[in-house]
Amino acid sequence: MAFNVRSGGKAEGVQVVSTVKSGDVVRVGSLIGIAEFDAKQSPAAEGGDGNYYTTLALEGVAHAPVSGAVTVGQALYTTTSHTAGNAGVVATLTTTSAAGARPVGIAVRAKGSGTGEVFFKLVPSVLGATA
Repeated sequence: MAFNVRSGGKAEGVQVVSTVKSGDVVRVGSLIGIAEFDAKQSPAAEGGDGNYYTTLALEGVAHAPVSGAVTVGQALYTTTSHTAGNAGVVATLTTTSAAGARPVGIAVRAKGSGTGEVFFKLVPSVLGATA
């Protein structure tokens, strides 16, 4: 039997910049998720490549800071750009669907005005499938 699809897909290890912290929204090309761990270097002295890696949660309910009021069911986006093939970057959330914005999730709790944490359901996106 051929191995065509693996079960799971809830998280994936990816290369990121060294500044990624656990809980950050991270963008790697069109892939967007939540860092489960701080970026950790794969030391060349130990057979690694010297780059930094984390595991991204790709499913579930997460929370991250956003500015402005949010209503339940409202879409959340990131306008942080990223070139596929480069290490993943920390992304910021917004409630605005501006040019180049990528969907990140859908709010599951309301949040008042100002900057604060919003809880949202992560949603996969292949909009345009460009970075």
